[in-house]
Amino acid sequence: MKMLSKEEVEKELGSIFPILCNCILKGLEDYVTDLGHLGWKFETHTKASIIRDQIVARVKADLIGFSNVSIFDQNGLFFLNVNEKFLIRFKKFKPNFLTSNFPTHQQRLIDWQFEDLRFK
Repeated sequence: MKMLSKEEVEKELGSIFPILCNCILKGLEDYVTDLGHLGWKFETHTKASIIRDQIVARVKADLIGFSNVSIFDQNGLFFLNVNEKFLIRFKKFKPNFLTSNFPTHQQRLIDWQFEDLRFK
């Protein structure tokens, strides 16, 4: 699996790219605005789950109706399919930027991408 540069992803996703970036930023802002003052009550993994859910809610609201986008949940997992080329999930990461999932082949590829980015 080839890892794409930010520029390649931006080109491939076209008008979807800035919308996704905005969803991520606004999802984080939603957490800070709505629940940030309660952060001391939440465990770190709870905060990460809330932020991820805020991002997913934004993506569902902002990308519905795009002809080149399909959004679906399968087995409790959220997926965003763009141009039949990108299957995007929003994951929570540990402080070392690795995920804490069962190490499936897909998960190892995701972890490898982050390991590779840290050494560039």
